[in-house]
Formats: sequence, C-alpha cells, structure tokens
Amino acid sequence: MLAVIIALMLAVIGYAAWYTQRHPREIVGTGRVQVRSERAGGPTVSLRTRDVSINGVTFQEVELPNGTWIACAGDCATAAREAGDGFWDKHQRDHR
Repeated sequence: MLAVIIALMLAVIGYAAWYTQRHPREIVGTGRVQVRSERAGGPTVSLRTRDVSINGVTFQEVELPNGTWIACAGDCATAAREAGDGFWDKHQRDHR
C-alpha cells in the first residue's frame, strides 16, 4: 500500500514538473492598483499588478508589500485588502 501511495505522489510531482516546463508562466502585462484602507482615515497604497498567462489562460496577480504575489480573483484591490490582518500593519511600519 505504501508503495502505491509513493508511486502516485511521484507521478503527480512528475506531471507537475512536465506541465510547468511545457507551459511556463509568462508575464504579458503590468500595471498598478490603488488599495484604500477600510479603516477611517486609513492610507491608500499603490501596488504593482501583473497579467500572467499559462497555456493561454490569463489571470491577474497583485504584489503585497512583503513582495508576495497573490491571485486577484477578479478584483486586485479587494484581494490585497483581504490578504490578511498584517497587510496594513506592515505597510505602516515600512512607511514611517
């Protein structure tokens, strides 16, 4: 049973590696988005965005202040705002 599980895991990893090599991520556009804090009197942040294409499917990502890129899921400002409680705290620490 263990051998079957290991074989399946290796097959999945192998397929993922093959697919990534066959269909690499390609940045096809860049931009910026203004993200306004929902806190009263909170800051507005300008973040980088990029359009990424994989195998003909294009989607948007936004870069958080810590350098991490996350999927926008249709709305980059909302995705960045909802990325976590530490988002605005980190931004305020970095811009003092």
